[in-house]
Amino acid sequence: MTPGEWSLISNLLLGAAAGMAVLVLSGLLTLPPASVGRALRQRRQAETRQYALQLASRALAAEFPGGLPVVLPPPAGRPDPGSAIPPRYLYHGTSRANLASFVQRGLEGRKNGWAFMAPDLQTAEGYAAGGGLVFRILAQRAYQNGVHFVQQGPYYVAQGVHPGFIDFGWSLLRNVRLQ
Repeated sequence: MTPGEWSLISNLLLGAAAGMAVLVLSGLLTLPPASVGRALRQRRQAETRQYALQLASRALAAEFPGGLPVVLPPPAGRPDPGSAIPPRYLYHGTSRANLASFVQRGLEGRKNGWAFMAPDLQTAEGYAAGGGLVFRILAQRAYQNGVHFVQQGPYYVAQGVHPGFIDFGWSLLRNVRLQ
C-alpha cells in the first residue's frame, strides 16, 4: 500500500470512530450495557456445561448399553475417630472391565481385604494403563460418613467405598476427553 492509501484508510477509520461517538453522545445510537456481555458469558458457560453433560451421557450409554444399574444412596454416618483423615479426593486406577462392578458395589477390598487409593492422579493412571479408567473417590465425604481409612505409605486403603462416594461423572468425562 502506498502512503496515500494508508492516509485514506486512517482518515476513514478516524471519521467512522468520530461519527460513532457523535451518534452515541446524541442518543441516536445506544451501546449494549455491560450486562449483555455478562449474559453472553453465562450463555457460553451454560452451553459448555450442557456439552459436558452430553459427553457424560454418551460415555454412560457406551459403557452400559442395556441401561444403567440402580445405585442406592450412600450410607450416612459419623467420622471414625480411629481413621486417617484423607485428602478431599483420592484416585483409583483399574481396568475398564471393572466399571460395572464399581457402579453397582463401589470400591471393594481385594488384596488382603483392602482397596488401595492414591492421593494423586498420576499414580492412579499407572494402574489404569492400557485403556483403563481412573476413578475419583470423594474421600472427605466418605470419611465424614464413616468410611475407615488407613494410610499405608503414600497410599490410603479402605475395606470398601460405597459407589455414592465415587465421582463417576468426572471419571467418565475425563476418559471421553482423552480419547
